[in-house]
Amino acid sequence: MIPWQKARESKFLVSTFVETISGPFAAKIATLLVMWIAFASIFSGLLGYSRVPYAAALDGSFFSIFARVHPEKKFPMSLCCF
Repeated sequence: MIPWQKARESKFLVSTFVETISGPFAAKIATLLVMWIAFASIFSGLLGYSRVPYAAALDGSFFSIFARVHPEKKFPMSLCCF
């Protein structure tokens, strides 16, 4: 547990918490893991968000041009591929 005064002033709360429990080396590892997860979430967001206009276009709730798929590879095509 971290006192609220220390938590309020901390820029890196996870690192401060882990440093309090396990020391500075573990805090560095925890910081790297948090950064790794944040970076990896960018890729999952990009992959997921590309499917939303495609699915909406298939339902008829979005422009039909977004419902096209690549003729050979069968993935949703963006406007730049036409």
